Amino acid sequence: MRTLLNSFLLCLMCTCMACSGMHKDKYEVSIDLKNMPDSVLYVFSESGNSLQADTINISKDNLFHFETTDKEITLIVLVYGQDDGFISIYPDKEHLIISVEGDAAYPELVHVNGGALNDSLTLFRSGADSLLRVYSSYNHKLEKAWRGDSISLADSLYQSDEYIQLQRDVYGAVGGYVKQHPASQSSLYLIRDYCTMKILPGALDSLLLLPQAPLLTDPLFLSLKEISRSDSDSVKLVQ
Repeated sequence: MRTLLNSFLLCLMCTCMACSGMHKDKYEVSIDLKNMPDSVLYVFSESGNSLQADTINISKDNLFHFETTDKEITLIVLVYGQDDGFISIYPDKEHLIISVEGDAAYPELVHVNGGALNDSLTLFRSGADSLLRVYSSYNHKLEKAWRGDSISLADSLYQSDEYIQLQRDVYGAVGGYVKQHPASQSSLYLIRDYCTMKILPGALDSLLLLPQAPLLTDPLFLSLKEISRSDSDSVKLVQ
C-alpha cells in the first residue's frame, strides 16, 4: 500500500511539474558575467515596432535577473560599461528560460543558451573561440584608437596584414558554418555579425552565394545583399 501511495505521489508531482512548465508565461533571463565594469545592466527589448528600456541591478547571488511577460519580444539587448558593450538575445517562445554566461570584456563571445537561434550562435562561438578571441581583441584595440582620435593608428591597424589575415580566417570559419547550415537563420546572423566589413573585396558576395531557401527571402538576407559589394577581383574564401 505504501509503495502504491508513493508511486501515486511521484506521478502527481511529475504532473504538477509538467503543468507548471506548460503554463509558464514569462521569459526568465539569468545573466552571469564576470569582469563586469558596473553593477547595473541596461536592458532594451523590442516587441513589434516598440522598444522598451529598463535597468537591472546585480542581485545577492552576484547575478542579474530579467523577467518579462511580453511573449511577443523578438530581441533583448543587454548594454553595459563606458564602451557600450552589448549582448544580443533572441527570445524563443518554445524556450522561456534563457541563460547568459561569459566574460563581459568579450561580449562577442558570451554564451547565450535557450532557444534554437541562441544555441546555434553559441555553438559556433564555442567552436571558434580561440580565433574569435584574437579577432575581438584586435577589434577592441581598433575601436579604442578610433575613439581616441588616433586616426593614423586606427588606419594602420585596419590596413595591417595581421588584420587582413584575421578577416580571412573569420570569413572562412563563418563560410564553413554556412555551408553546413545553408537554411539556418543563424547563418545570416553570423554573416551580419562578423562579415560585413568591406576590408576584403567581394568576400561578402562570396558568402551570400551559400544560403538556401527559405533564407533567400529573409529580410536580413536582403539587407546583407544591399550592403554587399560586387567586385571583379572577388576573393574566393569558400571553396
